[in-house]
Amino acid sequence: MKKLIFLIFTLLPFIGICQNPMIQVIIASRKKPLPPDSVTITVTFSNTPNSASSDFAEIKYNKEGIFNFEIDDNKSQCLLMESILSNFHYTDGTGLNHNYTAATAINGYTFSGIEIGQNSGTGMIYAEYSTLISSGWDVMNHSNRHVDLINSNGINIIGYKEDILTLNELYFNNINYTINCFVVPSNYTNFVPHADELGFLVSSSSGNDPYKPAFPASVQVGTVSNIVSPDSGLIQLKRGFLHNWSDQAHINGFISHFKNMVDNSSPIDNKFYRVGTHADNFSSTVFTNFIDSLHNISGDRIWFTTAREWMEYRYCTREVVKKDTLIGNTLLIQLNYDQIREDIRWRDLSLNISTDATIIDVTFSGNADSLTYNPNSGLINVYKQNLIFNSYLLDP
Repeated sequence: MKKLIFLIFTLLPFIGICQNPMIQVIIASRKKPLPPDSVTITVTFSNTPNSASSDFAEIKYNKEGIFNFEIDDNKSQCLLMESILSNFHYTDGTGLNHNYTAATAINGYTFSGIEIGQNSGTGMIYAEYSTLISSGWDVMNHSNRHVDLINSNGINIIGYKEDILTLNELYFNNINYTINCFVVPSNYTNFVPHADELGFLVSSSSGNDPYKPAFPASVQVGTVSNIVSPDSGLIQLKRGFLHNWSDQAHINGFISHFKNMVDNSSPIDNKFYRVGTHADNFSSTVFTNFIDSLHNISGDRIWFTTAREWMEYRYCTREVVKKDTLIGNTLLIQLNYDQIREDIRWRDLSLNISTDATIIDVTFSGNADSLTYNPNSGLINVYKQNLIFNSYLLDP
């Protein structure tokens, strides 16, 4: 089974590869790299340029906006949502299609102490997570038991840090996945400082939290450039919450916020919008219509992704060491990943080439999965995904 899952992950980046004849793809075998972990990109021009350089894109694939969708509490509806989302795609700026993705926020045990992953009547079982992860979904820590840990006397009974780590260890042992994004259970914000201390990249919530400023200040549309750099630790991201899938007026409000995000996004002013749900009164027809509305509004300008993939991209653009060297009609771009944390799953990078010459070829060598490029726009995407985790612990 592990070999099958491994093969699925290896093939995922190339779904839809033949749909655009302009796309250029270079594929390498997947393996866990040993230091030095590096990639060298060779860009060949039609003539010797006066200048040529590369810069990381602000948002992967040069998208103009970002949308996150999160489903709390181990809901089995996630599997149906995944099958629906797999029918909707955005492109990577070179013609390669990617499925829309979402994230599931999970607990380890019910209030009464039943292990959810071992009991199908309480939510998704462990074996089902492979479907979500292989489709690009994320699994987020929503606390082990979804309860506050302070008793009536103000005494910390169990320990917030211990609760978070217990959940991470439980799922690492059962699905071989290291979780590095946190979703606040209810309004129990005392977890958040400990998630930060442990190295979590994100805390997601619909409410306010005094620990750090949240982005956006409201639960509607935010501005990407307002988010402080990940080197300051955990980022608090707010989200709207879609409570009832049988209330079309309620759903229309979220579609309106999404349209506002798209209408106000541009290549130089990137917006984002985030939505959470418990999938109450869930209907596959209503959900399909909801996603179809978002798809029609987005016009392939929006990155439908998870908070993890978004924040890991930001992290990698900061931590990967890049060096450009122009030699004649060739630009060498050297990328060193040695400082990247072991728990980082998405190590993809998008680079924009600035030059006065015409790109005629792009190749790569080193520890990457594949590369796509658009010779007209100068966009290069380096695909590099890690799914071989060594521990449930993070490396803050």
